[in-house]
Amino acid sequence: MTLLTAAEVSESARAFLAAVSVAPDVLELRPDYRVLVMMAEGLEPGLPDEISDELLARAEIRARITLDGRVPVGALGADPVRQRAGEQQQG
Repeated sequence: MTLLTAAEVSESARAFLAAVSVAPDVLELRPDYRVLVMMAEGLEPGLPDEISDELLARAEIRARITLDGRVPVGALGADPVRQRAGEQQQG
């Protein structure tokens, strides 16, 4: 992983980050609310490997433990990473 200096960050990334905001209603209800936004550039998609499969499996286990049955993991929506990997393997 290579960290970029401020001068190396793309204009589109700057625009995206500059547009991030918290709705006033949220801040009214929770003035202490904070958000962390991260952006990654230069990532190249590829087929999953053992490392990425292991990371995803661990994340799923952690989500199940954290949710503790309150919300079915499937109700959170399709996992776009796994969905895209499946499409690449089929196509």
